[in-house]
Amino acid sequence: MNRITNPPGLVQALLHGIDSHTPVEALLLDRERLIRIVRDALFDLHERRRRVVGTPAHPDVVRLIRYLDAVLGWAQEQPGQDLVLISRRA
Repeated sequence: MNRITNPPGLVQALLHGIDSHTPVEALLLDRERLIRIVRDALFDLHERRRRVVGTPAHPDVVRLIRYLDAVLGWAQEQPGQDLVLISRRA
């Protein structure tokens, strides 16, 4: 993975003055493919939820469904074809 040790001005503004020596990592994702992958995963999780109702696994599956549902909602709200996920490492 490529690291940006001296981010350009726009990225620097987004990071709100974080030390310029803090490495930044980014991941470029195809928005439509991510949406399809998350939808498929949600479908599978809903099937699993039906199978594990009443077992100790049920709450974990429900938490995963809620998390992926939030990810799906976020991805669907984003404009454009690509999504850029940025993180910084301390």
